Amino acid sequence: MSGKELKTKTIQINVVEVKKLSYYETLLDSFKEKFTIDKKNIPIDFSISFGIDFKNNLFMLELGVVFKNNKKDKVLFGISTYHKFYISDIKSILKEEAGGKSSVNKTFLANLLGIAISGTRGMLAVLNTSDDYKDIYLPIINPMAIIENSKQNLIVVKEEKL
Repeated sequence: MSGKELKTKTIQINVVEVKKLSYYETLLDSFKEKFTIDKKNIPIDFSISFGIDFKNNLFMLELGVVFKNNKKDKVLFGISTYHKFYISDIKSILKEEAGGKSSVNKTFLANLLGIAISGTRGMLAVLNTSDDYKDIYLPIINPMAIIENSKQNLIVVKEEKL
């Protein structure tokens, strides 16, 4: 040991709210062009947006997931979900910046995004009941990869709600 003590701080995180904002699907019979789907390698697009309420220690995350055909030119189905987290000491993790913006730690964000993805996966398992899509699941995904591939800057506008 080097003799230096690591300072640790316990931060409580609670899931406050989870809800489906929208779900949509286009049945395969409704497409003019007929095609098959490789259900094990289906393309998936993600969108993420965030809101922070420092006054009430809340972090809000909206997740959009869109499943496309293998050519990526047709939307098959998708979902948008909303997740609200209470963070006991939000200012120790998220920093307020000038201009009403906030910086978000990527590792912390990846943890919350992983929780949101898991909740969204469960919703899709319940909602995908058509014969076309009932065997298509949201796979296990590394949330950090989504964050790093996101075109969104991880400085987000402070909002009360998304």
